[in-house]
Amino acid sequence: MTSIPQQRAQLRAEAKRRQTETIPRLKAELKRTRGRQQQRLKAARARCKREASKTQQEIADARAKLRGWSQATREKARNACRLLKANIREEALEEIDAALQAIEAQRSQIEALRKRAAGMRDPRGQPGGRRSAERRAEREHELRSELDGDPILLAAFERVKNKLRASEHLTLREAFYEYVHSHPEVLREASAVLEARWAAEAEQLLGRLAEVPEDDGRLADYLADVDAADRHLTRWSPQGSAEAVPF
Repeated sequence: MTSIPQQRAQLRAEAKRRQTETIPRLKAELKRTRGRQQQRLKAARARCKREASKTQQEIADARAKLRGWSQATREKARNACRLLKANIREEALEEIDAALQAIEAQRSQIEALRKRAAGMRDPRGQPGGRRSAERRAEREHELRSELDGDPILLAAFERVKNKLRASEHLTLREAFYEYVHSHPEVLREASAVLEARWAAEAEQLLGRLAEVPEDDGRLADYLADVDAADRHLTRWSPQGSAEAVPF
C-alpha cells in the first residue's frame, strides 16, 4: 500500500509534469491556431483581390447599361465580403477560446494537485481526501467539455453554474438541464449576449471595409457567399439549444 509521503511525491511529480509538458504543448497549439487565423485572413484578402480584378470590367459594363443594378451589386458584394471575414474570425475565436479554456483547465488541475499534496497528513491512516470545491471544479470542467459544441448552452451554464446544486442522486449535468428546462429564458439571455459579441466583432470588420471607395466595384461575384455566411452566423439559436436538452 502506497504511503502518504509517496502519494504526495507522486502528486507533486504529476503537477510538475503537467507544468513542464502539458502547458507548453497547449501554448504551442494556441500559437498555431492564431497563425492559422492570420493565414486564412491573408488568403481571404488575396481572394478578394483576385476576384476584384476578374470582375472589374464586368462591373463597368453593367454600370453603363444599368447603373441602378450596378449600385445594388456593389453593396451586396461588400456585405458578402464582410460576412466572409466575420465567418473566418468567428471560427478562429472559437478555436482560440477552446485553447485558452484548455490551458486554464490544466492550470486549475495542477493547482488542485498541489493543494491535495500539501493537505495530506501522515498520522495513522488519516486520508488526505479531496475537498468538495475540487470535486465541483472537476465536474464543471467535464460539463463544459460536453457543452463545447453548443455555445449557447455553454454560455447559459456559465451564467447559472453558481445556482446549480448537485447531490449523490443528481449529477451536475442533470441539475443544469433541469434548470434550463424550468427557466428557458436563460437560453434567450445567453443567446442575446453571444449575438451582441458577434455583432461587435462584425462591426469592427465593417469599419475596416469602410475605407473601400464607393466606385471600386470589387467582389461582385461574391453574392453567392451571402447566403452561406448567413447560415453559418445563425446556425445556433435558443430554440436549437433548447432542443438539445435531453428532457
